[in-house]
Amino acid sequence: MASIKIPWYKFWDRGSASSTSKNYMIGQSSPDWLNENTLLDWYNYVPQVKTVINRKASMASNMKIKLLQGYGEDLTEIDSHPVLSLLKTPNILQSQKEFITQNWVFFEVFGESFTLMNGREFTSVPSSIFNLPNTLLKVNPTGKLYKQIEKDGIYESFELEANGKTETYQAEEIIHFANYGGSDGIRGQSILKTLQFPVSNTKKSYEARNVLIAKRGAIGILSNSSSDETGGIPLKPKEKDELQEKFDLKYGLREDQSQVVVTNGSLKWQAMNFDVRELALHLEETQNFRILVDAYGLNMNIFSEEKGATFENQKEGQRAAYESTIIPQAETFMEKLSKELLTDQEIANGMRLVADYSHLPCLQANQKEKAEAEDRRAAAFKKNVEGIVALESIGQGLDDQQIQDLLDL
Repeated sequence: MASIKIPWYKFWDRGSASSTSKNYMIGQSSPDWLNENTLLDWYNYVPQVKTVINRKASMASNMKIKLLQGYGEDLTEIDSHPVLSLLKTPNILQSQKEFITQNWVFFEVFGESFTLMNGREFTSVPSSIFNLPNTLLKVNPTGKLYKQIEKDGIYESFELEANGKTETYQAEEIIHFANYGGSDGIRGQSILKTLQFPVSNTKKSYEARNVLIAKRGAIGILSNSSSDETGGIPLKPKEKDELQEKFDLKYGLREDQSQVVVTNGSLKWQAMNFDVRELALHLEETQNFRILVDAYGLNMNIFSEEKGATFENQKEGQRAAYESTIIPQAETFMEKLSKELLTDQEIANGMRLVADYSHLPCLQANQKEKAEAEDRRAAAFKKNVEGIVALESIGQGLDDQQIQDLLDL
């Protein structure tokens, strides 16, 4: 009978109760298999992940939502509108800031977020909006995509399973925010999936330190140093028991215990300590944290991990994070909200929701620099115009091309 060769990975059972023993047989420990629960666990239990995502979501929630209409000289801001009232108080549980923070946390953890619009069947503006937890929501696609012109042609339904009950929502009731990193062209993909090794290593680094602290094992060996012509003399069982009992009860760090062993026996000590610094766990965590910060488009200077960061560095780090990451992402967020909450006619008339961060101190300095640069440019332009007029008054006028070059037209 011919032998059958089975690849080693076929013995690696991802979910069975015996998977641990099987993995040890091939010299491997069970890895962190990626699914939505794993992503949520990483957010909940890896401090660096929660720190970065919460900081980004908190910074994003500093936006002021404005409703604008028109462009250029015809641009106007609309102060009163049902959509603005809705976003100011999205639902009975959350403020605008809380709603945005939660939405961004879901988006950054899972690569997508889902918002339910209540009461849309009665009015053009929903009565309330809620962010739905990703781990409890099931998306049922139709299987069709590129030839569809309505959402219900792409999404068949959404099912929320919570507290033993299932609620079903139609496509027009859900706002789906996604980074579209998934292979199906519909679902988003979490950034954490591309960071599975740094994040998993960080998690295991904390686990290793916990084991080293909680379960140190024996710190050393007390043995008999006496010897005769045949060699070392081992302690008798009774002597070992008495020595262990005295050591456990009499010696230690409590106030009623002694810290120095006094005995008639001839003993020697053999340390069994391990230098934890050799594992370089802190270095591993720091490197992984930097990778995480870069992946989420933030700046190390805004975190306490970065030692020696000055106030100016922190402010520059905040400005860089807003300008390069948060503001562009907020624009995409607002485009989606505009499309879902405003009517087609309002959008056709140039109405749109925008996220404004210009009130933030770290960006106001930038606005001041821009204003000063504009003032300098205007002063130089005025001076050049005056020079051209002066030359023309004495009959030394310039031709059109020279004037354009001088005025940078």
